[in-house]
Amino acid sequence: MTEQETEKVRAVLTERLYDSESARFASMVVCTSGERPEFCGKVNARNRMGAYVGFRTFVGVQNESSTEVVLIDDADSSVAAMVCADRGLVSQ
Repeated sequence: MTEQETEKVRAVLTERLYDSESARFASMVVCTSGERPEFCGKVNARNRMGAYVGFRTFVGVQNESSTEVVLIDDADSSVAAMVCADRGLVSQ
């Protein structure tokens, strides 16, 4: 991912986190072979109790005017990880 793409993803994703300033990112990858770029990665941030929850997979899409985070896995769900794997965007 370019630095500009990475910053867009981080900005959109941190809006959805409880403690956005604590966000740590890993393994962001993008696929541009489809109709619009899709991206996957992992994010770790603090919860309401102040503890880091562990890295969670996220998936999103980009178009000319916006970047959208579609899904973030939680402790009970791994749908984003399955979507990323299905698209060949496996983030380790």
